[in-house]
Amino acid sequence: MKKIISLFICIFMAAAAFAWTDFSAVEQQIQQLKQNPNPNPVGDTVKLYYFTFEKCPWCKLFEKSFFNDFYATYKETYKGKLEIIKVDILEGCNGEVYKNALLLYAPGKLAGVPAIIVGGTYILGPDHDGKDVTAAIDKAIKNHEQTKVSLNAECEKDLPPLIRAVKESDLAKVKTEYAKAPQSLALTDETGQTALMWAVLSGNHEIAKFLISVTPKENIDQADKYGETALLCTVKGNGDNIEIAKLLIAKGASMKGLLDGATTYPGNEEIFDIAIQSVTAEEMAELNVPSEKKHWNILLSAANTSQLYKAKKLIEAGAVVYESQRETIDEATKNSPEMKALLLSVIQPDPVKQD
Repeated sequence: MKKIISLFICIFMAAAAFAWTDFSAVEQQIQQLKQNPNPNPVGDTVKLYYFTFEKCPWCKLFEKSFFNDFYATYKETYKGKLEIIKVDILEGCNGEVYKNALLLYAPGKLAGVPAIIVGGTYILGPDHDGKDVTAAIDKAIKNHEQTKVSLNAECEKDLPPLIRAVKESDLAKVKTEYAKAPQSLALTDETGQTALMWAVLSGNHEIAKFLISVTPKENIDQADKYGETALLCTVKGNGDNIEIAKLLIAKGASMKGLLDGATTYPGNEEIFDIAIQSVTAEEMAELNVPSEKKHWNILLSAANTSQLYKAKKLIEAGAVVYESQRETIDEATKNSPEMKALLLSVIQPDPVKQD
């Protein structure tokens, strides 16, 4: 699947192949890891920063597949040697924390979640079994590598006043800042996100509605530095954003990329239904192309998170899988015989590559 990756979108769809389940137990374990007493001096403790956000499905799959197994190992092997810190990049200045960490560890490279920074290692899209994470932990402990991440980022002072008002969830202040400077609708944070994008992502529907109403039609598709628009934010923001999505579409927002996003993120069925009704044959053909890593495409994305309804609708719209994807099909459907049978019913020979 050819998808532009941003700071606020999950990446590496091949990160795991487990059913979408409640992960509250895993969350409790992570909290226990963070609170575990540290009997050793601070200098002997390695910090692991795990970057995520609430609605990231691949993060939750990684947590379920890795932390469940890692917890027992941690208690015995890493007690007093490792501190795990979970950072939600959509809370407060945490996005700035991650950006600053990237400048140190991976300047010029893609940002995304799930991501791990431990010692001197940065891992974007860790393997579902976490072997790459464990290896990085062992290396950091062995070499006494300290993790160069600061949680004390100061980002609010540099934000445009309109975006700051959105982040404060203050509708009256939003209206005041807009009245002072209507041109501030186009101002962005350092990732290129506008006040409208922030409103959608944070689930501030009343603020989002107001900002949509005053945004000129020609600016409704303003994109951040990674190509994300306000409409594409509706599938990954907090809360049910169907009403906001409809308002954006009515205002003329382009639906390019919407089906991909609505499939990637579980839920969003109503937005998915709108997107799939508008998809063209050319767009579906592009979404059918397997990714370079583990041969994923849009149909396997739905299968991997056990979204049977979406998988059926995608097939009706022309989605397929290919012979070269059989191993990935087995991985994505191992907990669902019905899903596997569905995918195998539309398997096709690999397309002939054009010179």
